[in-house]
Order: sequence, then structure tokens, then C-alpha cells
Amino acid sequence: MKPRALAAVAVALAVTVALPQVLHSQTAAPEVSDASEISDASPDASDALAADAPDAATAPAPTATRPYDHVVIVSFDGMRPDGMEQADAPTLHRVRAEGAYALRAETVGDSSTLPSHTSMLSGVEVEVHGMEFDDFRPERGFTRFPTVLYRAHDEGLATAMFVAKQKLRHIALPGSVDLWSLPHWSCERVARAAVAYLPTAPPGITFIHFEEPDDAGHRYRWMGPQYLAAIGRSDRCFASVMAAIESRADRDRVLVLVSADHGGHGRRHGTHNPLDLHIPWIAWGSRVVRGDFEDPVRTTDTGITAMAALGLSVPGDVTGRPVRRAFEGTPVAMEGDAGTGADATPDATAGAVTGDAARD
Repeated sequence: MKPRALAAVAVALAVTVALPQVLHSQTAAPEVSDASEISDASPDASDALAADAPDAATAPAPTATRPYDHVVIVSFDGMRPDGMEQADAPTLHRVRAEGAYALRAETVGDSSTLPSHTSMLSGVEVEVHGMEFDDFRPERGFTRFPTVLYRAHDEGLATAMFVAKQKLRHIALPGSVDLWSLPHWSCERVARAAVAYLPTAPPGITFIHFEEPDDAGHRYRWMGPQYLAAIGRSDRCFASVMAAIESRADRDRVLVLVSADHGGHGRRHGTHNPLDLHIPWIAWGSRVVRGDFEDPVRTTDTGITAMAALGLSVPGDVTGRPVRRAFEGTPVAMEGDAGTGADATPDATAGAVTGDAARD
């Protein structure tokens, strides 16, 4: 099925505010007609798979024009580049050293979680996709612009989202996400669900979201010790995700994109302050042109890079552009990291920020 017209998306938004439910044991959950029925306490979806999700047998076969079969996008909510550099984050540091790192990456002007993530996964500015608010509002429905998950799914690829904030449901257009998982706010639970899926995930796009840096920044302050510790905890969760990816026999066919939705200053973000706008951006994979680079990158480029890496046509109505050094390098074998085990998911409660006030 080819991407549907935007008019069809508008109709879907007009007739429903039902948001995706976690799917269990290959059986779809009942459709939710009243958004007030959606629970914050979604169960752990580590064993969840949609009944109609593509598998290895039905997914499109690799071609010479498809550099990768899988793209995994990992977003560290609120992580500043200097925070990543200063934190005890060996996996982030390794992936940067083995990949391509954008020294001049920025998010959209509305540097907040939902607007920025929607731009990340759609390739357009906030005024185009319409998610200008930053909390969960079921009555507002979904993004009004197709996401890269939507487009990839229409091309027969698998799609999955593992997130820590309920508001990101607004991005999951009906019929665009095979597996939606909101297991918990902690990166440990999010990583556990993702790690159960990744080793056998069929070709497609997987999105993973860790929220701890943002929460610590709001509670304490950006670049304070608690904030840097939150990046370190998230990095340990990321280590388990990377171990799952590197355990695959086809790890050379997996592209990992690591970024953030925004930075922060003091105890806030959402402004045009460069500390809010500047974000890390890393590409890791067998066809990456390695090294730091000065070319500017915007968060709108992230999802579009995923599409191009999967050999999908880049739509003409997006402002994002593929970061070509993510997939135009000379292929090299990805050996993996022997120091990271697939059971390396950490205890994220150790030294963690407690309470849910900032997790909307």
C-alpha cells in the first residue's frame, strides 16, 4: 500500500481520538473509543507484537539501493551535547567514536518534547504538523502530517515505538505503528521492552525514548550532578539496547541514530536559547562516514535520514534532508562490543529521581 493522501489523515483525525494500546500475545487490544479510558499505567510490552506486523518472510528483500534493513532511532530527552560529553556515558562515547557526530545539530524553535519529537519523526516544522503543545491532550488527536513510521509502514516495513512519556502517543497515527510500548517512565523498563524486540525485529524503523535527563534537569538543573547522573543511567540502558543490536547476525544492516529533542538551561527549556536548541546527533552503522562533521543538521533530518537509509523515497513535502554520511560510506564490518552483554540492563532505580510530577 502506498502512502495515503493527507486528506485521508485529516479524516482519520476527525473521526477518532482513540490512541494506540499496547498489543499482547499477537492479539490486538480492543479499540478505545473514549480517550479518557487510556491508562497511564500501560503494562510492560516486552513480549508484545501486533498480529499484522511484518516478519522476516514478508518484509521487502534487501536491494542495492537500500543501504540498511533496520533503523533504530534513540532519543535521550533533554540531553545537551556538553552533558553527553561530561557524563559517565561510555556507550554514548563509544558510539560517537565509531560513528559520525554532528557538531552543529539543532532542534526546532519550539524546543519542547512533543513538538520536537514530532518534527524528528515527520521531517517538518511544528507549524506544519500541528503539535505545538507539550502535554497529553486526547481531544487533539494525532499529528496532522504523516510520520516516517507511517510512510515506512505503508511500504511493508515493521514499525515500533518504546517510550517513557504518554504524550508521544500523539505521534503514533492509526495504522502506522505495529508495536506501541509505554512500559514505565524508567529507562530500565523501556530498554527491557526494546531489548526483547530488537534481536529478531523484522526490517523497519524502531524508535526508543529515554526521559531521565529531562526530568533531572527540571527537578534540579541542567548540567548539575543529578542531571549528569541521569545521562549516565540512561547510557547504561542504551548499552543493553546496543548489545541487543550487536547480537544480531545482520548487525551490519542496522543503522542507529542517536539524538535528543532539546537541551535546557537552569531548570527549563522551550526557548530559543542556544542551550535549548543545540542537540547531539550521532549515526552509527557499517556504512557511516566516521568522524565529527561541521555540516549543520536539524532534528527534522533524523527521520528523513532513516527513510533514505531504508531505500525509501524522500517525500517532496518535507523540509528535512537525509544526512547522507549516515549511509554513503564504504561498508565495514561491525564487530560489536565484547564488554557489553545483552543482559546489561541496569537497575535504573539506583540513584534515580523519584516521583512522577515532571513526567507528563
